[in-house]
Amino acid sequence: GTYRLIVRPQATLVSKSPIAKLEFPVSGGLRTPAAVEEAVLRESIEKPKSFYAIASYFITLMNLEAKDLNSISKLPNAIGGTGRLGVGWHKPEADFGVFGIVDMSGFNIGTENYTFASAEMHGTYKRYWNSNQLVLSGGVFLKELPMVLDDGAGTFTGVNIHRNIGPHAGFRLWHPFSNKLGVQFNGRLYYNVAGSAPNGETINPTFSYQFGVLGSYRIRESLMGFAGYAYRQDNGSFMSPTATQPENTMDLSVTGHYLNFILEYAF
Repeated sequence: GTYRLIVRPQATLVSKSPIAKLEFPVSGGLRTPAAVEEAVLRESIEKPKSFYAIASYFITLMNLEAKDLNSISKLPNAIGGTGRLGVGWHKPEADFGVFGIVDMSGFNIGTENYTFASAEMHGTYKRYWNSNQLVLSGGVFLKELPMVLDDGAGTFTGVNIHRNIGPHAGFRLWHPFSNKLGVQFNGRLYYNVAGSAPNGETINPTFSYQFGVLGSYRIRESLMGFAGYAYRQDNGSFMSPTATQPENTMDLSVTGHYLNFILEYAF
């Protein structure tokens, strides 16, 4: 709530001074030391303005696999990176907001660079539990997955691109230790229901997921820095019929360990 403090000095043989007034918000309507400390911690992880943007880079160790009834192709321990840009809107006093991101990932094999992209739209819902902030979100995604190819003898020859489209849902739980430092746990589940296969055949529904932990540091009022780790598994599946196996299915997966560095700027 909002409190008003009114002060007017008064003493014997001294003329009355003008009244001084000050209005200020109080978290939960309480002014106890515990309530003040909780309010300070909440404010340390709250965005000070409605609009915000993120820029991040992920150093990645990926394992790629594609298999059907007749063969399996693998590319283990491919080192790559992912650049991410995002923008969102969430008023500090509001429960609901929106957020969108675009990614570009890649890895090098020999002299060749292979890239694949993704995009997500989020609707967000924010709640507080004591000084902890919980954000639930859901929306739609589009994600490209590299399908590894070989020559039949295990030698890597390139990649094809498989595209997943569908809904996603996840959470972010943020706990502040001080007005500067905090820790954030996050997870997300993706369900692929549409897209395009490299061979133009029918897409099969699949689940993908990720989870991670980030440390946070408030650099200044409008700028927050994060660093941490995430594990991610992306799956895809599509029909790959042959003359003798009309129900043959091609399954692909990209699993990765991500070292994350993120900057978030409120404006």
